[in-house]
Amino acid sequence: MKKELNLFLEPLSEKEALPIEKRTLLNLKKGEILELATEILQQVNDGILDDVDVKVFAKKGETFFKALNEGLSGKVELPQDKDYKKHGCTMRMQDTGVRYDYSVCGHPVIDELTEFINSRKPIVEKVQKELKSLKTETEITDEETGETFTVKPPVKTAGRSVIITFDK
Repeated sequence: MKKELNLFLEPLSEKEALPIEKRTLLNLKKGEILELATEILQQVNDGILDDVDVKVFAKKGETFFKALNEGLSGKVELPQDKDYKKHGCTMRMQDTGVRYDYSVCGHPVIDELTEFINSRKPIVEKVQKELKSLKTETEITDEETGETFTVKPPVKTAGRSVIITFDK
């Protein structure tokens, strides 16, 4: 029988709260974090913890940490650019999301190719939309050349996930 859990996935009857002074994420090493996750997953596999509870807990934690990371983006400055150590972590400053704007270069070849690609995007999107609508092999005639050929629907690949939506 699965037990009722508190926010920290601990049975309510055993502990009311996680002892923060003993187990804080700030002081755990990567291996310890992964070990803790493995322990929780093992308890799910053993039927001790409810899989839906753990999935909701993970989603809420992911949302919480993502919001923190996004809120801190561009605001954290390290005292030194590399090899700064704190809480068992080594940190460094690094450029991320580097992009290049070639439109300012004035290179005729890149300008011509970029224009060509951009002018063809709507055509590609239109044909892709038509292909997505196919359910079986279909004979298609090219209106310009009169050539007829057989096309197949595109292969659709997908995984299955639990989608969690928070109540407001």
